[in-house]
Amino acid sequence: MPLLTQSIKESIDFNDMRFRNSPIILCFFAFCMSCGCRTNAVREGNYEVRKEVHELLKHVNDDPYLPLHSEYTRAVIKLSEIGMPALRFGVLELLVSNDPVTRMRAENVLVAVTMTKLGWKQGGWPNQELEARWKELLVLNGDYNWRGTRGSRLASYRKWKMWVDQQM
Repeated sequence: MPLLTQSIKESIDFNDMRFRNSPIILCFFAFCMSCGCRTNAVREGNYEVRKEVHELLKHVNDDPYLPLHSEYTRAVIKLSEIGMPALRFGVLELLVSNDPVTRMRAENVLVAVTMTKLGWKQGGWPNQELEARWKELLVLNGDYNWRGTRGSRLASYRKWKMWVDQQM
């Protein structure tokens, strides 16, 4: 529970009839509850996830699975498993890195996370409609390509950032 909401609850005697029937207090309390759930503040569990993501980002290029799958590392796999928080807490920023290998690996995390979010399961898409929605999402968010121009990568990064913020 957000600290502001907790302190409000502790400071108001809800057994006092003046507060129980006060629409202003009830609206304010509801407002605080709704804001607390949507802030970017560190909520329970987020600190640990954020810390793990930041540690993995330091190792995104370490120990690639050579020679067949150099686009994958242990960190890429783990970030993909973490999902949306990995995108929010730093993977998206790697999409605009100056290092093309870093961008390639960040794109792989983005692809894995968004495919999973839209319904992909190990073994493939359950149906063509979900796959089509995922492909449409890629296009709507700039059709990111790690080999693209700096301008196209930056434009796509901004769209993905907005999309991720809307999902969280």
